Amino acid sequence: MSKMSNILLIHDQPTEVLHLCLMFEALDFPAVLNVVATPMEALNLLKHDGCGWKSPQPDLVLVHLGLSKGVGEGLLDLLLQNFPHLLIGAVIPYGMSMQNTRGQVQLSAPISQKKLQGFLTVLKGQQQLGA
Repeated sequence: MSKMSNILLIHDQPTEVLHLCLMFEALDFPAVLNVVATPMEALNLLKHDGCGWKSPQPDLVLVHLGLSKGVGEGLLDLLLQNFPHLLIGAVIPYGMSMQNTRGQVQLSAPISQKKLQGFLTVLKGQQQLGA
């Protein structure tokens, strides 16, 4: 039996979040996808504070760099510095350059089901992601 992966997505645009959730479901990838909209929610979940105190540690954290108020890149840097044991990646919005983008893994928009499947397959093959 495959291990269920725990994925944390930090993204604040509901239609894009729904799109990603539907793609995960269509891929039948064994994962629990936790979605938070703000840096504070993400930090609470990762530090097991507040509402996130019971949450398991994610196998993969994806930060959408197009978060409101331009906080995506700063949050990515903060997570990379404070949670070096986690696999942390950037979701790069359409029109944003991939140059100088930090993060151990990158997924660039537009995100298709085929692109997401390839991304997850590579992580699984590198044994960075259970499942």
